[in-house]
Amino acid sequence: MESYRTLVAFDLDGTLNRTELYAINAYKKTFKELNIGPFSDSEIKSRFGAPFQEDIEYFLGDDNRKLENLYRELLLKNWNKYLKLNAKTYDGVVDVLESLRKKGYILAICSNATIDEINNTLDILKIKDKFDYIQGLTIKNNKEDSLRVLINKAKVDLVYMVGDRFYDYKAAQKNNAKFIGCLYGYGKEELYKAEYLINNIRELYNILK
Repeated sequence: MESYRTLVAFDLDGTLNRTELYAINAYKKTFKELNIGPFSDSEIKSRFGAPFQEDIEYFLGDDNRKLENLYRELLLKNWNKYLKLNAKTYDGVVDVLESLRKKGYILAICSNATIDEINNTLDILKIKDKFDYIQGLTIKNNKEDSLRVLINKAKVDLVYMVGDRFYDYKAAQKNNAKFIGCLYGYGKEELYKAEYLINNIRELYNILK
């Protein structure tokens, strides 16, 4: 008989990746170059984990849509600059991922970003080799579909979705997965319906037992 297979799918920003360490500077430099805003740090953080198209609508609005292509170009340049300089995982992430793999869990990334963006971030964080699957946005541009595609690839018996935003919660609900909400991330107030909550990544052990 085959062993019981459990997939643990992780969001990236606010779950494994301390995105604010570089993204706030990247956004603010872009806004300054485009002469838009101002936007507070808390407003910028509230966008972490959202699909990029929603970001464009939020920050540019209808009045500045003509700047969309330039916004994409400048933000990508600034993002990559600060990502390389300042990117870090949350404390304990590497140890937890390595331990879960040794225990036989199937590990994956499921993020509202493109595969190229995810791979670049994971390479810089030096954790890409910890994952069996990496799933980015599909053509449907929502995390529910991304998680569905991931589950179909992995062919597992049980699925946990670990994340910090309502996008992650909705994806879990739509796919009959168990959801673990990360209170240390960027959407604490969105997680009130979560089945499980953790204050740091090491608390995953107790839930997965």
